[in-house]
Amino acid sequence: DMSTLSTPDMMAAIEALLAIIPEELANGKIVELGDFGNIWLRFSAEGVEDPAKVKGDQITTLIPRLNPGKQFK
Repeated sequence: DMSTLSTPDMMAAIEALLAIIPEELANGKIVELGDFGNIWLRFSAEGVEDPAKVKGDQITTLIPRLNPGKQFK
């Protein structure tokens, strides 16, 4: 009701955002959404002594987190 975008334009923008966020999180980035807040991944993994032996399957927990901005809180 408060946008100058049409409903299809708004849906396309949201769909694009929903496609980009997982991609950026997978690349280890924090997704900054202005006043809405930030989305990032929290993870736990099994440790290894040799950095060359680090593998993705050692990740035991992967949780998306939202750090809300002031207005969203």
